[in-house]
Amino acid sequence: MRIDLDRDLTGWRPDKGMIDKYGNEIEDRIYNQKDFDKTLVLEQRTRLVAKKITEFLKNTNRFDKAIVFCENIDHAERMRQALVNENADLVAQNSKYVMRITGDNEEDKAELDNFIFPESKYPVIATTSKLMTTGVDAQTCKLIVLDQRIQSMTEFKQIIGRGTRINEDYGKYYFTIIDFKKATELFADPDFDGDPVQIYEPSGDQSPVPPDVPFEPESDGGVTYPEPGENQDWTGIKEPGPGEEGGIRRYVVEGVEVKVAAERVQYFDAGGKLITESLKDYTRKALAREYATLDDFLRRWSSTEKKQAIIDELSEQGGVLRCPCR
Repeated sequence: MRIDLDRDLTGWRPDKGMIDKYGNEIEDRIYNQKDFDKTLVLEQRTRLVAKKITEFLKNTNRFDKAIVFCENIDHAERMRQALVNENADLVAQNSKYVMRITGDNEEDKAELDNFIFPESKYPVIATTSKLMTTGVDAQTCKLIVLDQRIQSMTEFKQIIGRGTRINEDYGKYYFTIIDFKKATELFADPDFDGDPVQIYEPSGDQSPVPPDVPFEPESDGGVTYPEPGENQDWTGIKEPGPGEEGGIRRYVVEGVEVKVAAERVQYFDAGGKLITESLKDYTRKALAREYATLDDFLRRWSSTEKKQAIIDELSEQGGVLRCPCR
């Protein structure tokens, strides 16, 4: 599933003299997808991504394991909180329903084993940035969410690989990718099906998990968020140039509306052809498979004591019901 957000496509420019959540005047320029969650945070964007993830799980299975790849540790923490807010009912049952699993937090990092262990129910949703990119055998992970701008083909293959394990004992035969940052365009790159990153040949009867390419250590770049009223002394990171130092200002902006601009689904048909269509068309076809004819629908309608159940089912699949017999 590819979900494009309007601010990602068109960019955003602050009004002259506009200040952020912490009272800092925002530099006047156009901010786009390369900036979001790195130098500028649109809080509404984070909430919208969390909402779309939650909608998908509610329409499939809210206990399917999911990994949400974020830009950095701070983004992973904000996404965790947004997902907690969207899933307050399940978090109330168990606080580990949503967890941040990043390299800087030993307590949360300890939950990594529980996440990948097939028999462990919790955590269900893990937000991360670099830690889970490689070396994680998540056999039952059914959802990979990409809210990270990925430019490296190697990194892309490694991230996608977190979902490709099959576990027949737990009904894991497939996985879904929800892409918010156009990362899946790398599927169309000829290098995607090029030479393997690493060749692994098991010996004897052993079938251990292939080793992964070493990943880049996690870092949040030394960027800090000053509290309102604090001395606005921004800290930053050293630039790659020898001896050069610079700061990265990360503005946090409230109240900027963010909307879904387009949703589309890509899948392979029975003949192996890649099909691309809007989410609306895809759900209509799914609905047509469920109710092949009007007679099928009326038969089901008549035999259902609580007709609201069918109405809810149609609503979940994107259908609109206009029926005088209700």
